[in-house]
Amino acid sequence: AVIVHRRAGGNLSLLTERMSKAAHDKMDVRNHVLAMTAGSRLSAVRASEDHAVREVLGVGAFDEEDLYAALEFLAKPQGATEAALAGRRRARSFSTT
Repeated sequence: AVIVHRRAGGNLSLLTERMSKAAHDKMDVRNHVLAMTAGSRLSAVRASEDHAVREVLGVGAFDEEDLYAALEFLAKPQGATEAALAGRRRARSFSTT
């Protein structure tokens, strides 16, 4: 993917910056939902109904188990994604010095 991106004339530093921001944004959303719903899993589902989550995301009905499964799915690759992006930035900074 990196080679194709480079050959297409893409800006790799901009791409990694945007990917990093997207990863952080996902974590921010997860943390916000968890903070809003600290009371119980049922309140998480009710909050999603109050905040039009289904309509905005275009998803069908879901319960608290679905919500928490999705949050866990988003959280798992977070550390690996950040480590990979940090490694690329370090490698890039060493190669330009």
